[in-house]
Amino acid sequence: MDSKDFLKDKAIENEIEPYLHELGTPKQEESSEQYYAKLRSSFTNWLEKGKIPDKFSDILLLAPDLFYLIWRLSLEKGVPIKQKRKVVYALLYFFSPLDLIPDFSGAIGYLDDIYVVIWTLHGMLNQVDPAVLRKYWHGNEDILTLIQRIIGQGDQILGWIKNVYLPFSGKFKKKS
Repeated sequence: MDSKDFLKDKAIENEIEPYLHELGTPKQEESSEQYYAKLRSSFTNWLEKGKIPDKFSDILLLAPDLFYLIWRLSLEKGVPIKQKRKVVYALLYFFSPLDLIPDFSGAIGYLDDIYVVIWTLHGMLNQVDPAVLRKYWHGNEDILTLIQRIIGQGDQILGWIKNVYLPFSGKFKKKS
C-alpha cells in the first residue's frame, strides 16, 4: 500500500477519527503536559550527564518542542483533516517506544521520532499556514528554517541509523 492509499484507507480512518474527536479533553491535556515535562526533564538530564551524542545533540534537544508542536497541531482547528491525520500518525510514532530506534535506548532513541515528525511537518508546508506552525513552536530557530535544515540532514541521519546504530544494536540480540 503506498502512502496515498494509506491516508485514504477507511479502516485506518475509522480508527483515527474517534481519537481526533477526543483531543483536547482536560484529561488528555494533562497527560500531554505531563509527557512534555517528563521528556524535557529526561533530555535535560541526558545533556547534563553527557549522554547525548555530540553529532546529533542539536537535533535531539528538539524532541520536547517537536512533541509539543505536533500535539498542538493535532488540536488546531485550522489544520485540514488529511493533514491532521498525518500529524496524529507522527504523534503515535513519537509515543511508541518500539520503533526503528527504541526509545528506551535513551536520547538517541528519539532520533528517528524527530525525523518522522520533521518529515511530516515538511509534507504539510503547502497545506497549512506557516503561521499555525509558528504559533505553537517553542524552539529558538524558526520552525520553517529548522524543517529545511533537518530535511537537508536526512541522508546523514538515516545513514547513521543504518550504518552505526542498527549494526551496533544487533550485537545485543540473543543468539538462537
